[in-house]
Amino acid sequence: MKGSQGPHEPEVPVTYTLRLGDDADPTAITVVTPAFDSAHRFVDGYLSTGAGELGESGRALALIGDLGSGKTHLATSVLHRIARSHEDAVILKLDTPHSEFGYLFRNILLEQFGRERLHDLVIDYYGRVTAEQIGEEQAGPELAGEIRSRLRDGTLDPRKVVEHFHLAKRALQEELRRMLRHLTEHSVWATALALMVMDELTDAVWEWLGGAPPSPELRARGVHRQLVTSADAYHTLSVLVYLGGRMRRRMVLVIDEFEKLLGGEGQAREDAVNSLEELVKVFIDARGLLVYCGPTDSLPLVSRGTLQRTRVITPSPFDREEAIELVGKRGDEVGGPVAEALVQMTDGNPREILSLFRRAQAIVEPTGRPVTTATIREAVRQRHEFESWEVSTTVRRILEESGLDFRTDVVLAADTDPIDFWVRYADGRAAVAVLVTRSLLSPGDDAQLERRVTAARASQVPCELIAVVNGHLTTSMRAGVSSLLGRQPLLFNVQDFGGRFRQTLEVALNRLAASAEENVLEGLRRRMDRLSRQQSATQNMIDQLHETVAGIRSAPPSGAAEPDLSVLPPAVAEQFQRAGAATEATGELDRLLHDVFDNPAGSEHSLRARRRLASRDLMEAAGAAMVRRLLVRAFQERVAQFLAGTPAGRLSPGQEEELQAICRTFEVTVQSLPSAPLSAAAPERGPAHQPRPDERSRVLDELGRRVLNGVVSAVRP
Repeated sequence: MKGSQGPHEPEVPVTYTLRLGDDADPTAITVVTPAFDSAHRFVDGYLSTGAGELGESGRALALIGDLGSGKTHLATSVLHRIARSHEDAVILKLDTPHSEFGYLFRNILLEQFGRERLHDLVIDYYGRVTAEQIGEEQAGPELAGEIRSRLRDGTLDPRKVVEHFHLAKRALQEELRRMLRHLTEHSVWATALALMVMDELTDAVWEWLGGAPPSPELRARGVHRQLVTSADAYHTLSVLVYLGGRMRRRMVLVIDEFEKLLGGEGQAREDAVNSLEELVKVFIDARGLLVYCGPTDSLPLVSRGTLQRTRVITPSPFDREEAIELVGKRGDEVGGPVAEALVQMTDGNPREILSLFRRAQAIVEPTGRPVTTATIREAVRQRHEFESWEVSTTVRRILEESGLDFRTDVVLAADTDPIDFWVRYADGRAAVAVLVTRSLLSPGDDAQLERRVTAARASQVPCELIAVVNGHLTTSMRAGVSSLLGRQPLLFNVQDFGGRFRQTLEVALNRLAASAEENVLEGLRRRMDRLSRQQSATQNMIDQLHETVAGIRSAPPSGAAEPDLSVLPPAVAEQFQRAGAATEATGELDRLLHDVFDNPAGSEHSLRARRRLASRDLMEAAGAAMVRRLLVRAFQERVAQFLAGTPAGRLSPGQEEELQAICRTFEVTVQSLPSAPLSAAAPERGPAHQPRPDERSRVLDELGRRVLNGVVSAVRP
């Protein structure tokens, strides 16, 4: 590895169409496992049920497993199996990290359902209503029967029949509204959908279903409500599914990463859980199929009623033979020992098997040597291990910020590697030993760690042990380390290691405190010493931050050419301007930085400001705000770079997929950042409007979609 970039993520491209949206038949690259057999039997049972039957159409299907275990591939296989058997099946696919269902429905599901399909569906219902009005006195016995039959099976346009026989349009439309009202149990939806038989109102109804305010024409006909909430979106989807199912159409919805729809708090979480349960009921009543995919720990999020109506299938880990077949279907061959190593190092996860094998191939490619088990171990280290100094520096910084008294590289026994961090407790009467180790891929690695653990336990003071693993642990490795230490090891990463390490450290210190015999004064002195060290560490961090900011401001521009932002379409540039304004707001931080200098000689006002600035939550919020600001800027420059290299005119499929990947990457990244904003409770300086925290979140959450739509619209001829 170079520098401190850390391990790379698996080489899996991110686009709006890669996963569930991929139209390629997955059969040719599928390793048929027991999970595939179970899922296909379920689908075949679902497809074989007829009118009035229940069978497998009486249950939803949940595909549950770890990341990369093959859930999405299995879901795609299910979709292709249904599409091959029923070409007229209505297949809806939801694959997005967004958590607000209203947004997902308006921007993804409704478009997948399609304006023309909905219009045809309403016309089919209109045909059934019209069929009841065709009597023998109007068309004769034989012709009347044929017309009624063709109206009911959808092969004759009822509007032409109404015109030909001069039937009362208003009365028929009112009868259609009553039929839809009876079927859907939602009067406002029935009223609006019935109006779609009037071609001049079709667009207005479609826009209304997508969340737009009802047009004057719709208001004049009784549609006054605007559909803006997630509950409205669930109701609309339920109406469409039910109406389609009653017309004998197979309605299928696959939700990947469904747990993100249920990830809210309080009432929002409860509403989402209830809405999902209602949606499952609607699909079952309509003889449709709802498939939801999620991680292993996601099932407790759904209600008991939903689980009772769900068949759960979990992809099992690959074994050696399945790994050989998987690699072979991608055009390569591996022997038994290499396949065994791939399975062992990945816990049989198929995505990780392929990713690890590709990395191993890249290692041996310059030499022409074959991939061996040693290459696999080297690839694991490249994939997962950071520079050792980066791990040590992070642990040291956390210990300093926590105000703890610690020593580094403490030797406790001869011929044994030192303890990386020896955290002294109660003037050295107890300690926490923090052991940093690389991936445990060979017996020598295990033995080295075990010797250091033995030395720590043989010390003259009570000792708690924490292992920080710089690299990779399989399930069996984790179990071995946990047994050795008496607690779970911590894997180092750049996302959440700090929080996990602080929590584990506090648990260890609390256990030492519970067993220590110290009086009240000793405990108070210890806490005061720790607070003093924390204050010193925070002041050092603030000084370093000031120096860094000053260096950034005075640094000369780099030699790289600045992207030409003028190529951005005006609508897209406006979106970036709004996002930039949302990320520039500093809220409480701006006020505190000014308050620090309000009588700095010692006023209580200035003292409170300094204390608040020293808080970890404010520093983390400030850091997240800076990352958001830089992320928006990088996104803007990347889109400008894309447009500068794109010829004028319509985007090719490859170019549009690249743009989708850029926008999707921004959405995934911004939603992975901490959500706590800088407080805006304090009055802002200056007259400019600062977006509220919920506005800022919404601006950034929808920026990727808006930029994508804006660019596509601008280049469209």
